[in-house]
Amino acid sequence: MKKVLGIIVIFALVLVGCSSGESGEHEAASSEEIVQSSEPLAYDADVLRQTFSDWVLGTEYGIDEVVLNDKNRNVEIMISQDNYDKLADYDFDDIKMSVEDILSFYEISGDWEIVFSNGETLGISVAENTDTENDEQTEQNNNQSVYDGDIINLIFIHHSVGENWLNAGLNEMLNENSIHVADTYYGWGEIGDRTDTTDWPDWFDDDIMPTVYSEMGNMTGYNTIEPAMGENTIIMF
Repeated sequence: MKKVLGIIVIFALVLVGCSSGESGEHEAASSEEIVQSSEPLAYDADVLRQTFSDWVLGTEYGIDEVVLNDKNRNVEIMISQDNYDKLADYDFDDIKMSVEDILSFYEISGDWEIVFSNGETLGISVAENTDTENDEQTEQNNNQSVYDGDIINLIFIHHSVGENWLNAGLNEMLNENSIHVADTYYGWGEIGDRTDTTDWPDWFDDDIMPTVYSEMGNMTGYNTIEPAMGENTIIMF
């Protein structure tokens, strides 16, 4: 494997992988169905619903639906008994971590419980965001290019959520900060369809990683700057 110049692996909170096809297409639930609450919501229920739906489509667990019950402080996961019985310990760990990350992203904290269709439960605890950086420093950082004009090559390994991010301004913002963005999506070689956390070890392979380093093309969006000489030095999942 080529010498690693520098790798930053970023867990994007919402992982969108290749649907196994076993469950067929999933019909999206309404925001009222996906979020059951007796209190005014501090987050956008429709956006949260879409995040859970994207996560479900990105797993191979055969999950049919995820419902957040704010009143009872639980996350209800609808899954058949057959698919539940196929889950291994590391699958439960991945489900737990993913749900915690999604809740944290929407600033939903505290002790919660994952409840499966068969009544089995997993306890989770989501820490409250304690970011104390002052507004003045934040504004200063936002107005200063991270790399001071030296172009850095980045490659973003993603599926539909990453596509949405890039097209919603992320690609443009990175370019403005002297970061050239290459990306992989469904159909990139034999591995582009596989981006679940359990798939990540397959990417760090002597045959695949050199092509990740050297890929400068775009499958989503476009760049307003040319790449720097050499390879990608940031790898983002």
